[in-house]
Amino acid sequence: MKLIKASHSLNIKDEIEILGNGILDIKGCHNSGRLIGEVTIIEQDAFGNVLFTSTDKNDIVLPGSIYVLEQMFKIRAANENEFKVTKPTIPGILVTDSINDEKIFGFMVGIGGEESNALSVVNYSDTSLSKVVPIKLTDNNAISANESTYFVTDTTLKTGFTAYYVKAIETPVIKSVYTDGSGDVTEPVINKPISTYAECYCNLSSNDLREYFRYTDNSVTNCRVNTLGLVAGLPVTTGSSTIYKDVRVVTGINFRTRYLDNDENTLKIIYRVYCI
Repeated sequence: MKLIKASHSLNIKDEIEILGNGILDIKGCHNSGRLIGEVTIIEQDAFGNVLFTSTDKNDIVLPGSIYVLEQMFKIRAANENEFKVTKPTIPGILVTDSINDEKIFGFMVGIGGEESNALSVVNYSDTSLSKVVPIKLTDNNAISANESTYFVTDTTLKTGFTAYYVKAIETPVIKSVYTDGSGDVTEPVINKPISTYAECYCNLSSNDLREYFRYTDNSVTNCRVNTLGLVAGLPVTTGSSTIYKDVRVVTGINFRTRYLDNDENTLKIIYRVYCI
């Protein structure tokens, strides 16, 4: 009996066991399989000085697997509606369910990624992040959040306020580079290793998260974040603004708690998703 471990494109890993009778037994290995994501978190002060940095890998979750396969084959999964974070109705607007328009557009954060100084496991069956918190909480009588930056709203968290749970990713690009650092790939060279990835920024500014913790704790002393995930959705334009329908979490990463316990520090998060 021979065991072959095959890492597929996007590294959603399976174990393929060739039995004595020549039958292939394919076993899902989702705890170790990943949509390869390299996530670098950089904490900076108000002057841009780096206070902390770390790099780790993310995990793909079930809604993310469905999303990737739907995009590859341009068909809807039979049970895909069961794994949506939100399905907002839009009165008076005819929404065309178009796979071609659906995209990864933002990220969510939470505070359930580390408990009692131990990192929690991102479970493949998760349909959301652990203990999601709003990135922005704004007074309805004041200036609203930038509608091109913050999405997925809730008006029930605090009377007279709107909570925003998704923030837009910044400057996504796709790159192919040589792994030896010699530059971008223009004409592939045989036997010279190449990395191909999409890169975006998931940044938390000095204006993010604080208002939520001021509301729950009357202070920013415990303002923190320790889990993050990319989200996908279907954009729908109403007037001059765009909202996202059928939002779902694609990836998740838990990391050591970072405290944003003042009004100045920021988190610069560089997110790379590899296809190899």
